[in-house]
Amino acid sequence: MNEPIIEVKNLTKTYNHGDYCVLDRVSFTINKGELVAIVGQSGSGKTTLLNILYGLTDYDEGIYKANNTILQNLSIKEKQKFRHNYLGYVPQDYGLIKEWSVYDNISLPLLFHEKKSTKEIKYCINSMLRRVHLNKFDYMNRKVALLSGGEQQRVALSRALITNPQILIADELTSALDYKMTINIISLLLEFCNAGLTIIFATHDEKLLEQCSKIIYLQNGKVITDNGL
Repeated sequence: MNEPIIEVKNLTKTYNHGDYCVLDRVSFTINKGELVAIVGQSGSGKTTLLNILYGLTDYDEGIYKANNTILQNLSIKEKQKFRHNYLGYVPQDYGLIKEWSVYDNISLPLLFHEKKSTKEIKYCINSMLRRVHLNKFDYMNRKVALLSGGEQQRVALSRALITNPQILIADELTSALDYKMTINIISLLLEFCNAGLTIIFATHDEKLLEQCSKIIYLQNGKVITDNGL
């Protein structure tokens, strides 16, 4: 039986006091464990939609529920707690602190969760680095500023997954990866989905689209196709 984890109904978002409509009555449902792509040309509303799903941006009208919770009804503190407990996020610019080490960047979300010992944190980070094909001896203490775009993207993915979220939201998840690494990351994502993680991401990558259970096509702020495969 399908189990909805994301429900969006008639979601509308405008800017400039309503003069510019970036999302126009968008509706869709996403079930637990699905790998879902949001596709559309630049300016179609993809990033705004992802920011709403993560609770970074408010909307004007409609309903958005994540895990049966309406994030917009929460206080700032409650919203932060919800994100820390249930959501992982990889922004398009990765959102990493460039002067920090890989270890410090990935461990940051754990500061908001249950207390873990330094040994436990190190073990979790070692395991995650291995899964994204980064050797702990080469990368653990290296500054993020010294990494390539593809390496930074994998560090950002590791940071988003380190707290075992229920939902991962990502903007252009494999844009900086070569073909071989993209295939490896797709395999990793499918592994997480099979374990119950729901993944929602914007992409132009045809290799990723082939693996999706659902593709949501946006055009001028509207859903033109909600393709449940």
